[in-house]
Amino acid sequence: MKIILALLFFSATAVAQLNQILIDENFEDWSAVQTYILDIEDNLSQGVDFKSLSITNDDNYLFIKIDFFDEIIIQEDTSIVLLINTDNDILTGLQDHNSGAEIKYNFGNHHGYFYHNNDSTEIFQNDIQLISAPTNSSSSYEISFALNSEINNTTVFSSNGHNSQKVLLS
Repeated sequence: MKIILALLFFSATAVAQLNQILIDENFEDWSAVQTYILDIEDNLSQGVDFKSLSITNDDNYLFIKIDFFDEIIIQEDTSIVLLINTDNDILTGLQDHNSGAEIKYNFGNHHGYFYHNNDSTEIFQNDIQLISAPTNSSSSYEISFALNSEINNTTVFSSNGHNSQKVLLS
């Protein structure tokens, strides 16, 4: 299993003005977004092979773009799991891969978990307003999460003046 990890700190105000992303299968709006992970090796023997990962946000959404070496259908028969540390504290949330993830989402199973105060709640796409495109096979996917999502009356993405997310993809 291959693991990709990116730790990001950025101002929501500055990024919001620069990176207007539409989840529309047109990836041109990602050209101004920095690629945080770039893997030039084809490691398909290790399962699904990630090529690159880009992350940005605006005032309302966290956006993630994932590129693969080969076409896949991310929503079907995959073991792709996305871990997101939404509060930038590795001591809270799930202690998987030292991530402190508050969100663990499995695309192939169409659900995940929200970890808060030593408790976990099963979540589905609509709970975190997760949108991904395309819905068919592709080597590139764009994904968004609503930054104002709440689970059990708890804000999922805490910002404290800036957005900080640690994203782990495996």
